[in-house]
Order: sequence, then structure tokens, then C-alpha cells
Amino acid sequence: MPLSAVAIALFISVLFGGNQVASKIALQQFPPMLCAALAFTLSSISLLVYAWFTDTEWQVPDPIIWRLHIISAILFVLFNATALIGLQFTLASRASIFIAMHPLFVVLFNYFTPGREPIGWQKLSGLGVIIAGVITVFSDRLSSWSEVSWLGDSLMLLASALLGLIILH
Repeated sequence: MPLSAVAIALFISVLFGGNQVASKIALQQFPPMLCAALAFTLSSISLLVYAWFTDTEWQVPDPIIWRLHIISAILFVLFNATALIGLQFTLASRASIFIAMHPLFVVLFNYFTPGREPIGWQKLSGLGVIIAGVITVFSDRLSSWSEVSWLGDSLMLLASALLGLIILH
């Protein structure tokens, strides 16, 4: 693997890992939906700049593609709203762990789709590692969670499930 690919992968991992911390800091100054609007605006500008530099041609998609885009947009807005609201009621470190559980939901939701993949022993063992890791990380706090933490953690778990749906969609 080229060194540039490793550097890019590390950079993306740092961005992904720091996302919850940055969002938690932003939520101290802005309401959740304004944070989401700012994120959508910045990502749209980034995509426009990318398209401009790569000379990507714009074309109007088919009506079927429009419907898929609308479903994706709804899921993405629900994911961001749930994650940003949940982040107000839990710690950024806990939120990062819950969001990182999305592969669990990808595998589970994929099992229930029409062209489903079977869940073999490798996937089951991977899912077991995810669940055991989360239980291990939170085991010392399972009995002392406050109601606010339960609310935030539950919303972050829901956001993780929505991210799993987005990935499958």
C-alpha cells in the first residue's frame, strides 16, 4: 500500500474520531439543527469545489434516482438530528463508541433485506466482539447511568442504527 494511501486513511480516521468531540464543542454555541445546517453547507461547498477541480459534469438523474436521493436525504437528516440531539445528553467519548457500532446494524439490517447475506460464524463472532467491547467499556457505569445519560446514549444508538441504514441504502 502506498504511503500516501496510509496517510489519507489516518487523516480520515482522525476526522471520523474527532467528529463527536467537535460536534460537542459546537453544540455549546449553536443549537443542533443549526450545527446540522452548517455541516450540510460546508459539505455542499466541498463537493462543489471537488466537482470544479475534477471537471465533473452535472447531469439530471432519472426519476428513480431522485426517489433514492430523497430517501437518502431523509435518512441523513434523521441521522444528523438524532446524533446532534443525543450528543447534548451524553459524553463525546460515549457517542463515538455508539456511532462506531454501525457495522453491527449494517449486518443485522442486511440480513433482513430481500437479497440478504447469510450471517456465518465469522460475522457472528465479529458482532460478538462489537457487543463484548461495548459492554466492557461501559461495564463500570451500567448501574450508575443517569436518566440524561440513558437518553443521550439511546439517541446515539438510534443514530448508529440510522447510519447502518444509510450505508445499506
